[in-house]
Amino acid sequence: MPYVLSGAYALKLALSGEGYGASERRGRDMFTGALATVYGAWLIYAAGPNYLLMCAILYAAGVPVYWFARSARGEKAFSGIEMVIGISIVIAAGIAAYLMWTGAISAL
Repeated sequence: MPYVLSGAYALKLALSGEGYGASERRGRDMFTGALATVYGAWLIYAAGPNYLLMCAILYAAGVPVYWFARSARGEKAFSGIEMVIGISIVIAAGIAAYLMWTGAISAL
């Protein structure tokens, strides 16, 4: 997941021009961001859904940390789409934990 997300963010920055000067060329960075996003998506596909589910456990551990950090700064913890993503991650982590507990999936 980090490869997909970092590649997609690099692509987003290159497409929007955020962080670039007016005369800076962005074509190479757009290509690199697109290639990194596709490569990351391929890695997720190659790993299979079991490992993606197990990664959700690690991401779910970050949801309360994110909530606390935003609340400590006096900001709203989650916007609408962030709430949907956070709940989806927690649900996927619960499913993964159950499947690992029952032995249906294994990290080995």
